Amino acid sequence: MLISMENKHDIKSGFILFFAIQYLNVYQADITRVITIRLPTVDSVPEYLQSAEDGVAAVLIAKRTVLGAKSYSDVIDMRTTIDERVKDIALQFSSQVAKSKLHRFPKEISLPPELLFHLRRGPLLGNIVGHEEALYTVEFIFECVL
Repeated sequence: MLISMENKHDIKSGFILFFAIQYLNVYQADITRVITIRLPTVDSVPEYLQSAEDGVAAVLIAKRTVLGAKSYSDVIDMRTTIDERVKDIALQFSSQVAKSKLHRFPKEISLPPELLFHLRRGPLLGNIVGHEEALYTVEFIFECVL
């Protein structure tokens, strides 16, 4: 699927996307569906950050990370991946504390880095679960519950 958008006007309140999907069902009948989605827009970075569901973002990052950890060596790689995600968020949206290497996250997105820290140190990717079967059990429960 290819989506292309050209805009020559300022988008103030959002824009509307239309998708048309055509397929054959099991009875070989032609089915056409049209999907309409309104995508809201904002003018500033704080408004954009406020519109994001920070808990949902953290869970999505966590699920993607946990699904990538199939062995112990993968777990170590996934810890590094989480560190990189937090660094990406920090470089994009945070401000550096004066005379320090530390970054201060905006209040709108202060929760995801904290949740990702707990993921990194917790039972899914941390050293709490020692046996590989226990790790798979915890991962399965995490994937089913959230």
